[in-house]
Amino acid sequence: MISMRKTLIIGVLSLLFAISCSARGTDGVIVHISSGPETDVGSHRIIMGLNLAYNAANTGRKVLVFFDVHGVSVPLKTAVDVTHASHAEGIPSAQEALRMILDKGGRIMVCPACLQQAGYSADDLIDGAEMGKIDTLFQFTDGRIITLDF
Repeated sequence: MISMRKTLIIGVLSLLFAISCSARGTDGVIVHISSGPETDVGSHRIIMGLNLAYNAANTGRKVLVFFDVHGVSVPLKTAVDVTHASHAEGIPSAQEALRMILDKGGRIMVCPACLQQAGYSADDLIDGAEMGKIDTLFQFTDGRIITLDF
């Protein structure tokens, strides 16, 4: 009788564990870029953040790059393409990295208030970039999320 009870308890606990594991969303990476390209340090942060995002997307992870504050100038159609002199050959520029991230299924989001404060609108964003919405951000974070801040 005790053996049967233990077996039943173990079975129920195993089932609950399996359900909780399968209910968890896909793990992902959020790269937050608030730096603009005005300085070498800002350019370096942009390039590092975008290349880390691309590398994560290239391994099949969900990726969301979120731009705010001065970073909103990066995903603009009229943006100056950011590179950094200290980077080795083969490191893509900001515009190349944005396209590569989008091509791998990554998402590019921009803070609407920051974009407006900078004098731009959604029409000024590159194709594929989207205005950030809190519900979209929370839907993205349904699994474990690694956040990288630049």
